[in-house]
Amino acid sequence: LPESERSSKEVSDLRARAHHELGKEHAIAGEVDNALHEWEAALSCSPPKDTADQVRASIVSTCQAEAAKLQQHRRDAAIALLEKALELVEDKGLMLSLGEILAHRGIDIFNKAQEKAQREKDGMTRPIMADLKRGLADLERAAKLGSKRAKDQAKVARDVLEQAKAVEEARKSGLLGLPEAVQSLLA
Repeated sequence: LPESERSSKEVSDLRARAHHELGKEHAIAGEVDNALHEWEAALSCSPPKDTADQVRASIVSTCQAEAAKLQQHRRDAAIALLEKALELVEDKGLMLSLGEILAHRGIDIFNKAQEKAQREKDGMTRPIMADLKRGLADLERAAKLGSKRAKDQAKVARDVLEQAKAVEEARKSGLLGLPEAVQSLLA
């Protein structure tokens, strides 16, 4: 094609449709990263609204399905996939899916840190506190994405984290372990 026709709307639409179809082929083959690459290229062609809507629908449906498969055994991969999809399209369903997976991860991290703190004799070590903060960060991010469960759990996690900090400060200052009557006199 002559240079003047290469940048026409019709050619851009054909290019976008070709990338969309290649993306669908990659998705069928289970090559979701390659599919996303093609769909990103399709959207960069500035296609007409109907073509762009079809590309967005492919991104959403493919990433929702793939994240659902990944979330049980490869949670971080599911999170990364949904984050990548949200870079390409803004979709409430993708945001909620990401929020729920982040909420699960945050709860798991938080619970494991609490269990480890109970097993350890040193109390709330720096690594345990870091894990509690990391779990809380996931919950807070999930709440911002619309997860009601995460919003509720983040409040509980913040309270537990504050209590853990207070206990650790008391332990460091030597107040922990003193008889209650002595502690109340010093308060």
